[in-house]
Amino acid sequence: MSAAKSGIGTMDSANIVILNNTYPPSKEFQEYQKAQAMCDIAQNEWNGRIDGFLRMEAGFEIILCSFKDDLDTVRITPSKPLSQNNATFYQAADIQYLKAITSRYPGIGEDLVQLDFGQFVTAYEHAHDLFPNDSIYPRLTSVPDDEIDIIRRKVWHLAQHGEVDPSAFNWQAVTERIVTRYADLIEALVLNSAATNKAFFNIIEAVLQPFITYDESTYVDSTIIEQTTERCARQFIPSYAPMDTLAGAAVYGVSYKICSTLASVFFHERHHDELPAALERIRALKDELAWPEWKKCRGCAVDEICMIPMWPLGRKEDYEHPHCITAEDFSWWGDYWGPLVF
Repeated sequence: MSAAKSGIGTMDSANIVILNNTYPPSKEFQEYQKAQAMCDIAQNEWNGRIDGFLRMEAGFEIILCSFKDDLDTVRITPSKPLSQNNATFYQAADIQYLKAITSRYPGIGEDLVQLDFGQFVTAYEHAHDLFPNDSIYPRLTSVPDDEIDIIRRKVWHLAQHGEVDPSAFNWQAVTERIVTRYADLIEALVLNSAATNKAFFNIIEAVLQPFITYDESTYVDSTIIEQTTERCARQFIPSYAPMDTLAGAAVYGVSYKICSTLASVFFHERHHDELPAALERIRALKDELAWPEWKKCRGCAVDEICMIPMWPLGRKEDYEHPHCITAEDFSWWGDYWGPLVF
């Protein structure tokens, strides 16, 4: 959430990469100054090729650099006057605002925002110290200046020379198919809902069956594992997908990890009937993936929302165990984000 005014690293990419630490943490609200500074960079250093910036907090916000150039006036409507004596209305307004936000949880907003997955710049590709002192959250504060400079140069090059490709390959759709296919399967295996060892391994074999070459060497030839893994890993990736992109490498890497774990469990642990070892592999896979699918609320009522940390809302408990709340349970402030940082 790059618009979350917190001290846990949410604003590192803007403050450190784009603004080059021009605005150190302050108790004063600096958002308008930062927005103007980024728009100045867009105009003067990026040759006016960037119209604005998209950030996320409770919802998405757009920093539009020129309302005059990029908006057409449809109407200007007076808003409801503020009143200190209308708390029940504001409570209802808050919960309706959040219901609109949380309705987008299953996706990224359909076609409201179109991402070019072939032109991402990410610190994960270059920085080696993103989790200083075993931090839970990635930070850029401990990344050496030379690595920050590499990231910054890539951002500048993309802003100055990148071209939007409306037909860019949709890696988000591939990702969603992978998550849909494996999320419930992995959770069910971790919960060990199968009644017997045989039933547990039968489930995994049923998933891998289309990719296994069945012959006398099925359980002893190590090349079969790699062959099965490779076929499985490419199940949802079309042959024409641009695999030489960062997004392609990331999606394939995750798919390969899932399939290699399942194949290893099937060919190794199944052969030796080692259910505890198999379960440990699946648990480790789930921990590494850490998909939000396993935390989402299931079945909130029509007057409830699924409460997770979304700045400035949320408690640490909401991060570990998202749950359904009503307007009566709602509070704007929580301890997840720590002190406000501007």
